[in-house]
Amino acid sequence: MERNWDLIREILRILAEKSPDDYGKSLGYDYFVQELSDYHENIVKYHLKMMIETEFINGRNVSTIAGENYLIKEMTYQGQDLWEAIKEKSFWEKITQYATKNKIPLTLDTIKMIIPMLLKTMFS
Repeated sequence: MERNWDLIREILRILAEKSPDDYGKSLGYDYFVQELSDYHENIVKYHLKMMIETEFINGRNVSTIAGENYLIKEMTYQGQDLWEAIKEKSFWEKITQYATKNKIPLTLDTIKMIIPMLLKTMFS
């Protein structure tokens, strides 16, 4: 299964839009599956697992013999930084277009590399 940056962005968006009243409350993976119904359930689970492992989100694996399950609490500091960089849809599209045009694989490192280049062209 491949990493899907648009899905990662959507997961971060959901967490960014949590109400302050929901602070400290966890969301189950089923909430994300419901909110992200355009994606297959297993793809959503895989991305939640990856985002916990890379520390973009605070969450824990609560899987049982009955099946895989995750509880997600919030974005981490690193997740917040990533969200701030990619939350504007038009800017995110410029990042992905730049990567595609230049045949650059989209990774966290290349996103970090592309952003300053785009900002420089925007303010020049």
